[in-house]
Amino acid sequence: MKKLFTFLLSLVISIGYSQTTFTVNLTSPGSGSWVVPCTVTSITVQCWGGGGAGGSATVDKTGAGGGGAGGYGTSVYAVTPGANISYTVGSGGVQTATNSTSQAASGTATTFSSTIANGGTGGNWGGNGASGGTFGTGGAGGTAVGTTTTTGGAGANGTAGASSTGGSGGNAGGSGGTGGASSSGGAGGSGNPPGGGGGGGSQQAGPGGLGNFGAAGGDGQITIIYRIGFTANAGADITLATCTTTNVTLAASTLSAGTTGLWSTSASSISITNPTQTNATAAGAGFTEGSSISFIWTVASGTCSISDEVIVTVPTCAQTNSTCATAMSLTANAALKCGQSTSLTVGDGTDGCKISGSGQAVWYKITATNDSMVLNVLGTSAYYPNYGIFKACPTDCATPANNVVSYSLSAGILFNAVNGHF
Repeated sequence: MKKLFTFLLSLVISIGYSQTTFTVNLTSPGSGSWVVPCTVTSITVQCWGGGGAGGSATVDKTGAGGGGAGGYGTSVYAVTPGANISYTVGSGGVQTATNSTSQAASGTATTFSSTIANGGTGGNWGGNGASGGTFGTGGAGGTAVGTTTTTGGAGANGTAGASSTGGSGGNAGGSGGTGGASSSGGAGGSGNPPGGGGGGGSQQAGPGGLGNFGAAGGDGQITIIYRIGFTANAGADITLATCTTTNVTLAASTLSAGTTGLWSTSASSISITNPTQTNATAAGAGFTEGSSISFIWTVASGTCSISDEVIVTVPTCAQTNSTCATAMSLTANAALKCGQSTSLTVGDGTDGCKISGSGQAVWYKITATNDSMVLNVLGTSAYYPNYGIFKACPTDCATPANNVVSYSLSAGILFNAVNGHF
């Protein structure tokens, strides 16, 4: 399994990697600071304000207005590597009172440097007085400050009457979140992040109940897009050709101009020859059968470094042990040498412990933990091994028919498997 590491001090909620372009999404409402990565001198920033909540309906035959969407703004900034830039991610408005007779809560602003995306306004109360048959107006969309801006969509008005509805929330600009759905005699739908307005509630046949609620607006978001001047690629993971191979040639991608590379590993008893070369050779006793060894390729430019990982896997040798007296010990309900488990109830149908050579008997021994323990034999329908069950070596033998894949054990047994896989 490959892993990409960036040795940078930064707050990242989620990060996507494509060649040398990085996208950072800051989605948790609140304030913080973002550290400009090494070599980065220009960033593109997108901001969405929080969406307003939908209004509540508290009077018979009324519908409340939907919340307005948060504003959207985007800017390009020249930046200095290592600089700290403060930001705030706005939150969506939340309607906290079932029978609220006021305008719903508005979303709050999202800011990054000089880019500002204001929150959408909450939807208005459906009662709008003390009599039935009225409606609430939708909240206004938030404005924004930036190189390119879009005002959030306004929430829709509610409708009045016996079939009254709550207004839907406004949609955010810049491919932001959609507004919450309108309601028909019930609660509004929540606004989708980033920045969608919440839907308004409605009351068709009598006050009270969940139908009074307006829904929350979607939280805001900041998206930062930047490119780094170089990358690190350690190459594809490697599986060695045989279980006895004790060396490998690594294969990182060509270095970018002005960068240096270095291979490293924490594995004991493995040394790397010419570790600054992309095609360095690693060798040593640390390459043991069935092991997986991690190698890290670190590319640096000045004080900035990026690393990638490649995993080298050594396959498990075929099993060979034809002597009953030296049967290999297995532990009940523990992992086998071949990566399977003695507690399996269904074979994987592909590979267990491969037996070396046609007609080769491989001896194992195991102590059962109870009289109902079951031995399971893995393989395919064409390659189930023949095997025998023994209480002593090799007398008192109970031999099932070929292709029987499970057998109940009693304490203190030995068994062997011939051909195929176990």
